[in-house]
Amino acid sequence: MNMNIDPKSFVLGVGVTVAVGWIYGLATSPMRVWTRALMSGAKVPLLGIVGMTLRGNPAQLLVDAYIVLRKIPVEVSIQEVEVVYIQNKMRASTPEALVRLVQEHLEKKQDK
Repeated sequence: MNMNIDPKSFVLGVGVTVAVGWIYGLATSPMRVWTRALMSGAKVPLLGIVGMTLRGNPAQLLVDAYIVLRKIPVEVSIQEVEVVYIQNKMRASTPEALVRLVQEHLEKKQDK
């Protein structure tokens, strides 16, 4: 059986495969984070998670911190968690550190 593959077809096939894999990764990563939030009782909009990712913020870290804050319970929005993260990127490398920073932020906000 002679299988001659046209080089252009091969390159096109590889390109399509890479593109589909990239799109699949973009689609499933936010879904996993969203599902974890949903199962934990912390409602986070799927488009919000996609937005975090597009803004270059680690959605998994933000959602994990938000879940912990909601379990404590602390009344805070996911948007506030993201704002505190943006203000303290170098200090918020773990969910626990981000939770502490959000709590400090809320205390300062109450004192005003």
